[in-house]
Amino acid sequence: KTKWIYSLSGIGRDAAYTLISLFFLTYIQYTGVLDEAQYALQFGVITAIIVIARIWDGVNDPMIGSIIENTHWKWGKYKPWIFLGAVTTSIALLVLFLVRPVGWGFVAIFGVFYLLWEITFTFNDIAYWSMLPSLTSKEKQRNELTTMVTVFAAVGAFAVGGLVPMITAGNAVMSYQMIAIVVTSI
Repeated sequence: KTKWIYSLSGIGRDAAYTLISLFFLTYIQYTGVLDEAQYALQFGVITAIIVIARIWDGVNDPMIGSIIENTHWKWGKYKPWIFLGAVTTSIALLVLFLVRPVGWGFVAIFGVFYLLWEITFTFNDIAYWSMLPSLTSKEKQRNELTTMVTVFAAVGAFAVGGLVPMITAGNAVMSYQMIAIVVTSI
């Protein structure tokens, strides 16, 4: 039971990551959230935010790993962070796709919630992959579990990576919003 639940949860995790990493800039470019008059400047600021967030990700990974490692809660050290990371990542993802101010308002919302998404996904991701060795001490079982987790994570990533381009034609705003809702539900 644990093997299947743990493995299947990789579908939603990697679907969410793929939606943001592959398609969020496309969403920004083609859904009218930036002012036409200041498009280049606003897109430049968004690009700078992404670069800063990626650098911050390299800095905060060890810090978050240390927080997770030093957690001693009733649920254990990994489950609370997997759960809290999934919930807060989903909220941030929904805000990024569903809240649609225009221009600098969008840039501000993007800055806050993209950084929040980055941090909360990191909590979930580090706890998720760190939990794997603690599920079994038997090498054969661990290898089987790792294979299952990787396969289901790939299913989530490939589903979003393959389906999003096919279903966002037409009303891109509504399509991305529906995709965001489905992905966060999974």
